[in-house]
Amino acid sequence: MAPHLLALDVGNTFIAGGYFMAGRLVFHFQVASDTGRSADEYGLRLRQLVELHGGEAGELPSVLCSVVPPLTAALAEALARYFGAAPVVVGDDYEALGIDVRYENPAEVGPDRVVNALATRELYGAPAVVVDFGTATTFDVVSAEGAYVGGVIAPGVAVSAQNLFERAARLAPVDFTLPPRVVGRNTEEALRAGIILGAARAADGIVEAIQEERGERGFLVATGGLAAVVAPVMTTAPRLDAELTLKGLALVYERLTSRGEQTS
Repeated sequence: MAPHLLALDVGNTFIAGGYFMAGRLVFHFQVASDTGRSADEYGLRLRQLVELHGGEAGELPSVLCSVVPPLTAALAEALARYFGAAPVVVGDDYEALGIDVRYENPAEVGPDRVVNALATRELYGAPAVVVDFGTATTFDVVSAEGAYVGGVIAPGVAVSAQNLFERAARLAPVDFTLPPRVVGRNTEEALRAGIILGAARAADGIVEAIQEERGERGFLVATGGLAAVVAPVMTTAPRLDAELTLKGLALVYERLTSRGEQTS
């Protein structure tokens, strides 16, 4: 087990970072995803964040998964240059991670989704469904045997809301927080209730459809940037683990390095 580890989950909107000591997540942070930034800009920013939180930014091993190809190379270069070693990059060789991916074309599955499935299986058990409230809202399914068997991709909460704000001239953006009542007494309350409760009930419906089709309930875990807001009002009552992907990346790092392998 690495004494220190930096994990990066590179999404379309944010890069989530986590610093681990002896396998335990000590702190985490977010950086906006920006394909216009250079490797040096990312390297300096990441070092600043690690040092700001009290982490060691010298010889620091790292692992990353990315759904933004233009950022993958820049961040890999940044990590190698500013932290002293090339990162472990999660590619589509999922067999090396110890999980059977039964997608028709495994290369089509985002690595973050497979990492989520692996982390859910290892930390909570199987069968399971993990819901990730990110730029897209994804539902990924782990069978009773522990295999990744597929999932559902839906528009993300923020993406859907932003589309509404842009198309409706009289509706201004609002904070994504649950209002005190379902029936809003002003436009802001009405929007907040519709966005959060609408997302929760849509997620409940998809989870229930998955469970009905699979004929098994198992564990249900929610993660992602808006999980802390949406998951508590879901009737299916998922377990909230906002840092699930980062924890999964730490598991992936240990598995790949213990076998002397690195994917890219």
